[in-house]
Parts: sequence; structure tokens; C-alpha cells
Amino acid sequence: MDSMRVDRVPVAPLREAYLRSGLRLSDVARAAGWMNPDGHADTSRVARRLGLVPWASRGTATVAQAVNYETAVVLVRALGHDPVDFGV
Repeated sequence: MDSMRVDRVPVAPLREAYLRSGLRLSDVARAAGWMNPDGHADTSRVARRLGLVPWASRGTATVAQAVNYETAVVLVRALGHDPVDFGV
């Protein structure tokens, strides 16, 4: 098993909560306050952070396995949950 930095939170439980929620990516983005400059919800950011789509960086694509603490709190709240319920 890979070690994970202490300040990182696994995204698998958050992804599962999203998939069960019935919410759209745009709902989560708006609730998180993640908006593009044009005023549209930043659904790509939500999808990448939840590990639903890969990040493309320097020619390699990776799927998020963890996010930092602050991002985890924002996502959990945007999903309508309390961070404590996710051990955050």
C-alpha cells in the first residue's frame, strides 16, 4: 500500500458519496464556490478532485487518489455532509 502524506485525505469515500448523492458536478461546483471566470460552474475541477477524470500534466495522466485537507472540507460540505462524517 502506498503511503500518503498526513495532510492528504483519500478521495475514494468522497467520490462514492458523490456517486450516491444524485447531485450533478455543477451542483457540487456551485456549492463549493468553484466558478470559472465566465460564471459557469467549474465541473472539471470537481471531477478531477474527486478522481472521476484524470489530470493531464507533462504528458502523463493521473487520477487523484487524495486531496489536501482544505479541499476535502470544501468537497464534503458541497456534498451536503459534515467533514467529521468522513474523518476530516
